[in-house]
Amino acid sequence: MLQKVPLSINRERLWLVDAVMGYRVISPASLLLTSLVLAHGVTQAMTQKAPNVIMFLVDDMGFNDVSWRDERMHTPNLQRLRDDGVELNQLYMLPKCTASRAAIMTGRYPYKTGLQSNQVFRHCKNNTLPLHLKTLPQYMKDLGYSTHAVGKWHLGFCNLSATPTHRGFDSFYGSYMGSIDNYKLEFTKGEGGYDFHFNEVPHWASKGHYSTDLLTQRTQSILKEELSGGGGEKTSPVFIYLAYTAVHDPIQSPSRYIKHTKCSHIKDPYRRKYCGMVAAVDESVGNITSTINALGLEDEFLLLFASDNGGAWAHGASNWPLRGHKGTVFEGGTRVAAFIHGKKFLPRSPYAYNGLLHGVDIIPTLVGAAGGTVRDDMDGLNAWQQLQQNVSSGRTEIVYNLDTEGEMGAIRHMNATSDFKLVYDKYEKLDGGCAGWQGEPPGAPKRPAIVPCPDYMLFDLSVDPQENDDVSNKFPAVLKQLTDRYSQLKKEEVKKPYYQCMKMSKPHITGGAWTHGWC
Repeated sequence: MLQKVPLSINRERLWLVDAVMGYRVISPASLLLTSLVLAHGVTQAMTQKAPNVIMFLVDDMGFNDVSWRDERMHTPNLQRLRDDGVELNQLYMLPKCTASRAAIMTGRYPYKTGLQSNQVFRHCKNNTLPLHLKTLPQYMKDLGYSTHAVGKWHLGFCNLSATPTHRGFDSFYGSYMGSIDNYKLEFTKGEGGYDFHFNEVPHWASKGHYSTDLLTQRTQSILKEELSGGGGEKTSPVFIYLAYTAVHDPIQSPSRYIKHTKCSHIKDPYRRKYCGMVAAVDESVGNITSTINALGLEDEFLLLFASDNGGAWAHGASNWPLRGHKGTVFEGGTRVAAFIHGKKFLPRSPYAYNGLLHGVDIIPTLVGAAGGTVRDDMDGLNAWQQLQQNVSSGRTEIVYNLDTEGEMGAIRHMNATSDFKLVYDKYEKLDGGCAGWQGEPPGAPKRPAIVPCPDYMLFDLSVDPQENDDVSNKFPAVLKQLTDRYSQLKKEEVKKPYYQCMKMSKPHITGGAWTHGWC
């Protein structure tokens, strides 16, 4: 049976965030209907076959890097799935990739697992996703799923026990670290070294091929192997975690996406090249869904698409009109482009879902969609019934991040009458000023950087989702309430362990490739 998550209901009214701007109000009279609808959803779910699930996670895609927000971008396959599915208008991730992936895999805020740092896993250090935590694929395996990781891991690899096939995945094909050359498949920092693997060993035959194409082909192979054997009969459902290395730098894509009609019309050379990399991801998604259709299984899949954090504007990404970028706790660094598709499992679609969601909610929600439940001590909420019925997620607070050592964090609290966000940011201050608004489309006015950058800022997201105005002086009581709450949450913070750079990790010692076995 699906896990029941009660709505957080105020007797007066219930506010729902509506897209980028504004709110709409649900009257008290509708609350009884909401409860009845959720009860009906539980009954339906009990009789439904578990879906096959693919989670598409894109690396560093900006909020504005899709065709339904910037028509210059070439994402027809993503647009089709989004238009026919459920757009997740208020899905938040962490500011950088490792923290987001840890949240997705465990359902826990990274500040509680020591993974809150903006300084992500370094290649030579012996840090890992805590081994005692049960992961998303382990939960799916408990429900009878075959589980496969394709693409970027970035959650530790120094010991075999930390690698994907020992964290719940039946197979792994991809890279251990955070950044690779998309053709050479080598780490792009420091010593270089080959970083592309099949299960537990380097896969040298992949070298020289474009990474997005490789990940697409591997995913298609899994689908055919798992779901088209014998008489075409499916033995068990499949869960694929497809984490693209795109569109992280280096910004590389085959010339066909840039020189021809897909992105050639974009004048800005950085944006044009970046568009080509996004177009390659879009084509990948289209090819994978075509494989699903060819197997006659288009009604048996749930497809979740999201970015792991905001875009890096210096590499051509855009989070417009949101403030901030990858690495910041402003909306542009944490609010991501996302949707979920599956008409059979989301029969009310298409619609835009405006309930508040966080990356920690992914594991309980997907497990809930599969008919299971997760541990009660997770930070994540199971929003599956709420998604199906298009009602409030029940979430009233999110922690964007909390990093005392890195001097950065933010929390948001929403109730029936308000929606305030507290930002604590000394990290950006050290760089000379607060994050502003970059990646503006043609014709939009450039906006100046904000200096000075106060330690604490308060934003009223109900009227200012773009974080234009710090209202700390206007609402001193709210500022105190949220700073007190932030101080309370800091007591739960797990201090980041010290990890040392291990000499035995270097690829020249291990045959030219990064691999496990040195910690």
